[in-house]
Parts: sequence; structure tokens; C-alpha cells
Amino acid sequence: MPVITVASDVFLPSLARHLADRLTQHPRVVLGVASGATTFKGLAALRDIVLTEQLSLRHVHLMPVEIGVGLPVSHRFAFANVVRQFLQPGTDLPDAHIHSFEDAAASGPVLCQRYSEALTALGGFTIVLLGVGGNGHIAAIEPGSALPTRTYVSRLAPETVADMPPDFAGFEQVVTPGMADLLAADEVIIAANGLKKQAAAAAVGYGQLDPQWPLTFFLAHPHATFLFDTEACPAEPAIAGI
Repeated sequence: MPVITVASDVFLPSLARHLADRLTQHPRVVLGVASGATTFKGLAALRDIVLTEQLSLRHVHLMPVEIGVGLPVSHRFAFANVVRQFLQPGTDLPDAHIHSFEDAAASGPVLCQRYSEALTALGGFTIVLLGVGGNGHIAAIEPGSALPTRTYVSRLAPETVADMPPDFAGFEQVVTPGMADLLAADEVIIAANGLKKQAAAAAVGYGQLDPQWPLTFFLAHPHATFLFDTEACPAEPAIAGI
């Protein structure tokens, strides 16, 4: 369970390098990707490596880990649009391997069912790429006393909504896999940068599974990697009890 701290100016290249290396270790990959500036920019940096090193993405399937209830397929944050902007151009990633679930007419429960069935059909996650909210949320799993285990409709916390772009207003209900779905992945990459993430990074150093800091549950994952920049984590934490 490594915790890696890198300088801010090499954070995204380091994230992309780690992700590219992990993708090449599996003959088939179901990659879950969280929404957010860190993960989207990470995909763009991954694309640079794929194009420079002429790597193949033909074996990769991409799944979102956050789907806004009511979000139309035309929205710039619809998952297929994100992948086609940041990762796919110039690569051999097949369109059929981009699994997007936005449907403005579908209810939260219907989207949950569609998502769960698709994830099961794909065999679960191979790798999950997660960012971290300033309040410690992972995917759309907000801090709380009980963390749902399976796919559910999450209501985003006010502080999460405040951090979102203005054109995402009105989509505060989000379908997201539960903690058990994410922990079942073969590998998990948790990436966080910037001063707003210091408290979340510090929570990892305590070595305790704390529902108020959902990212800490990945301390129990045998193949989780935490990647922080030096703004989020000025000193690499010594994990208490590990």
C-alpha cells in the first residue's frame, strides 16, 4: 500500500506514468475513472504517453464512477464526451469500450440497475482511478457514519457542490458504485494534489479506517497506491499501525 509524494510540477506526469505502467500489466482492463480535474488531466497526460510510446488501449474498457442523475448525453461532463476529449484522440481505444450511462430521462434507481448490470457483465473493475474531494469524498461517496457497499444514488454534500463547475448545477444526485464495488478492484489509484487536499492526505497518515474520510478505507486494499503532490502532503506520511 504505497504512499508516494512528488513535486507539484511532476504530479500529473507521475500519475500518468503509473497508470500507463499498470495498464500494460493486464491483458484486459476495466478502468473505472472518477470525475474531476485531477483525473481528467491525468487521462490527458496518459494520452501523451500512449501516443509517444505507441501503446495500445485496445484492451481497455472505461467505466465512470460518477453519473449525474438527469445529466444529458450532450453535456460536456457526460463520460463518453470526457473520454473523447481527454484520452481517445489518436489512440486505438474502441468507441465500444467507452461505457457511458447518462440518460436525462432515467431515474436514479434505473441508472443504478443499468450500471450494476454493466459492471457485473464486464467482470468488475481491474483498476480504479480516483481523485479526492476536499472533504475526503471518493467517487460520489460522501463522508458519513455508514458507507454504502453497492451502487446507489448519492446526494452530494454542499461543499462538494460548491467546488463543482457552474454548468453542473442541478445535478447533485449522482449514481456511484459502493465501497465494496471499489474495494473489489484488483488495483486502486488514489490521486490528490493542491492545498485543499491536505486534511484528506493527513487522514491517510493516521492509519485508521474512518467513514468521515472515505479515502482511508483503501488503506485496507492490498494493491492501493496513494499519490499526493507536495502541496497536499508536504511530508510523506508515516502510516500509523502499518
